[in-house]
Amino acid sequence: MADVLYEQGHLNTVVQKAIEMGFPKEQAIYCATYTPCQRMHFYDRGVIAPGTLADFILLKDPAKLLEPETVFKNGISIYKKEDRQAFPVEPYAFPEDFYHSVSIPEVTLSDFEIKAPIEEGEVTVRVIKVHPDRTQTTEKLVTMQVKEHKICWQESGCLLAMVLERHGKNGNIGYGFLTGSCQREGTVATTFFHDHHNLFVAGNDPEDMLFAVQRIGELQGGFLTVKDGQILSELALPVCGILSEASIEATGSALKEVRESLIDLGYEHHNPIMSVGTLGLPVSPALKLTDHGLIDVKRGEIVPLVLSCS
Repeated sequence: MADVLYEQGHLNTVVQKAIEMGFPKEQAIYCATYTPCQRMHFYDRGVIAPGTLADFILLKDPAKLLEPETVFKNGISIYKKEDRQAFPVEPYAFPEDFYHSVSIPEVTLSDFEIKAPIEEGEVTVRVIKVHPDRTQTTEKLVTMQVKEHKICWQESGCLLAMVLERHGKNGNIGYGFLTGSCQREGTVATTFFHDHHNLFVAGNDPEDMLFAVQRIGELQGGFLTVKDGQILSELALPVCGILSEASIEATGSALKEVRESLIDLGYEHHNPIMSVGTLGLPVSPALKLTDHGLIDVKRGEIVPLVLSCS
């Protein structure tokens, strides 16, 4: 996660800590370079040898991996400590259409009304139960009241969840409900939603949810929280709805605000960002939400939201 990367560092920090704790520095470097490259089948890197990429650093003090004197990429020096900065690198330019990837039909408050097959009575519905220690969910059956063909979900203690197809393909909207370790109040919305990365929104107030969806559209992708008509936190992801071109400092700081906001709203999870982002992952058990509706992952089937009526 960008905030953890910015605040705590990456593998260089891990290696530095290992060395400080007494791990042999050659072994620490080996474990962080050659070993993972072999594991990921990146046979052209991870070692200085003929036929491999010349990616390496020069150290004045081998014990201080976070303070390289020079950094080489593909055999070219791209950083010298004495210059106090990296050499300029031409930024990568994404195609223009990458910045216009959130394409959804006009959404109104009526889209947040869940219709029931009966006029009055009760329905038993499938609910996604979020757990605090994993991204896998379980299915929970909850009884909800129905009035004038509408499911009164706000009286159930569950959150309404929706997935809006945002790639301009079919305009689908999938509906579901959340319970468990998700937030207790407020709204979360994101296009960082594995694997289909459609627009996901979940909350306890349809007006806030509509506002969040519209804001995501303005940003052309992102991750944000809303409560009482106010944006609590926001990370813009304008490149395909999943990437930021801002600095690691800006991206990490914004993501940290989203994370802290989710926790303030009651989300109980060791990684609430990843928990939200995988509620639509249709390859991870047990019940997930896509623009086609609820997916029973173990059965590999789309299943109806309403099981029975009375």
